[in-house]
Amino acid sequence: MSIRNGWPAVSGAADQYDIRAALRATIAQDATGRIKTGAAVTSTSLTMLVTARQDMAVDLQPSDWVLDRRGPVCLSVDGVETIPLAPAPSANSRVDTVWIMQRETQAPIGDNADGPLAGITTGVPGISPVAPALTDGQLAVADILIPSTATNTSSDGVVITQRAPYTTMQGGLLRFRSPTDLNLWKPVDGQRARLQDGTEYVGSGGVWVSQTQPAWVVCDTGNSYYKPQPGSGLQALSVRKRSGVVELMGRVAVGGTVQMYSDMGAMIPAAYRPTVLTMIQCDQTQWDTLKGPPWYVRPDGHIIWGPYKPNATDATFHGIWTA
Repeated sequence: MSIRNGWPAVSGAADQYDIRAALRATIAQDATGRIKTGAAVTSTSLTMLVTARQDMAVDLQPSDWVLDRRGPVCLSVDGVETIPLAPAPSANSRVDTVWIMQRETQAPIGDNADGPLAGITTGVPGISPVAPALTDGQLAVADILIPSTATNTSSDGVVITQRAPYTTMQGGLLRFRSPTDLNLWKPVDGQRARLQDGTEYVGSGGVWVSQTQPAWVVCDTGNSYYKPQPGSGLQALSVRKRSGVVELMGRVAVGGTVQMYSDMGAMIPAAYRPTVLTMIQCDQTQWDTLKGPPWYVRPDGHIIWGPYKPNATDATFHGIWTA
């Protein structure tokens, strides 16, 4: 076996729990004192800890771990650990889960042996299979979706989803795979964290506060625009979104006679639309001696505008709302 204990080196002895009490002071904890279990952050653990093979098995790559069995325990996977899977199901698909654990015979845990172990729990086949439940002490490393057509873990349709959490030392930068994983961890004040996409957070008052201003996401409005009347039409439109705030900017060329409350069409994509009828600003709604009516964006994404007399000028417009 290529998995060994780091420190403490031996399981099962009562004095090992005294060593773990000392080790606890060095490992990151949440606001309730729970140990941050998981893999140490390396280029391997950030990419593919569990990889496919040309047979019905997967490889657990070399890695270092902190687990919690009545205190922190350090494990090392010194070399590639091959873990066999059951044959593919005869119908539908199933999800198997690779795990790593530290076994303990010392009461009150009472495992059947001492020491580290990596293994797999086989799921139940189904049309929409789910990952199987793990037993106490087993830390999920990856899920493997196995279709009935698979002959090896490199077959078409086999999907390996990395699940291993990450650990760090007290005060170190925590890594999380997703916002869901992040929000399951109640931080101490000042604790720093980073998601896989680079977004950073800091713990404050028991919650995570974003430290990274996300970039604007610009929607693709295409190149063909609805023109209310011949000689008139949208010349430019920019729609962008950041942190739930949408900003609209555009320019319309007006010529001839255009009916009041003309409809430019559903120019705003669904993810960017306001939830209520929203007035937008226009800086050139004067023609002849009259002021134009308000401009709007409807919840269905239509832009509504209002010049209705000849000789109207071109207009630029701007709006902002939450979506």
